[in-house]
Formats: sequence, structure tokens, C-alpha cells
Amino acid sequence: MGQEEAKGHHSQRNDQTNQLARIFNDSYERVMHGLGRSSGEFYVAFYDLLTATSDEAASKFKNTDMAAQVRMLQSSVTVLLNFFVTSCQDEYLGQLAERHGKRGVDISPELYEVWLECLIETVRQFDSKFNDDVATAWRVVFSKGIEFMTSRYEGSLEK
Repeated sequence: MGQEEAKGHHSQRNDQTNQLARIFNDSYERVMHGLGRSSGEFYVAFYDLLTATSDEAASKFKNTDMAAQVRMLQSSVTVLLNFFVTSCQDEYLGQLAERHGKRGVDISPELYEVWLECLIETVRQFDSKFNDDVATAWRVVFSKGIEFMTSRYEGSLEK
């Protein structure tokens, strides 16, 4: 691939990334604030669906302060979107991966698949303009972060 061709490929990838990020952001605004809802309603519905869908997830969240969990997920969304757009891992994402790894709270790689499907289903319920492009944007944005998290599953916590 020549230098000009590489630039064009890179530019095309950036355009696609930016388009997916815009679709995601627009959808995120709708699910957080659509129909007079508070932002927490989306996350509560998501965790309700996740724990109803997966016995493993239900057991992981059994003794969890769900209000704190919702706040953590709200913060993580911003970090994961930034990671999708920039491909730059920040300290928070590294710590998140460690905390969710085998030596942390032990979130198995398979559980992320269930997590993502429940997330997309909750978006479908909350986004009045939900369509295949919206589903793709959410899936792609979170898949990159999930891939990073699962790649660190076997890692060890620093002492």
C-alpha cells in the first residue's frame, strides 16, 4: 500500500469511527434523557435485564451496591467511547480490566457477550430511533473495550 493509499485508508477509518461515535452519542442522549426519563432509569433497566437473563451475572451482583454500580458504569461509558475513538488506554481502563479479571471479581469473557446483548436490548427499549445502525454503533463502541477487558482476564493484580 502506497503512502497516499495508506492516508486515504486511515482517513476512511477515521470517518467511519467518527460516524459510529456520532450515532452512538445521539442514541446515548436519547436513552439517557428521552421521554422525560432520568439517566439512571436506563442503567437500572439494563442491570435488571442482565441479572434476569444470566444466573452468573445475578450471582456477581448479589451483594453489590447497585447505585454505586450504576455510577461506575456511567463513568465507564465515557472511558470506553474515548478508547474506541482514540485507541488510547488510560489508567482507569487498565484498572477496570484488572478489577474485572480472574484475580479480581472474575467476570468471565463469556459473560461480556451476555452483557453486550442485554445492553443492546435495553437500548432497543429506550431509544425511540433504534435501528440497525444504532445497534451497530453500540456494539462496535463497546466491543473494542470488551476485547481489551477480556484480553486482560488472566492478568494479575499488582500488589
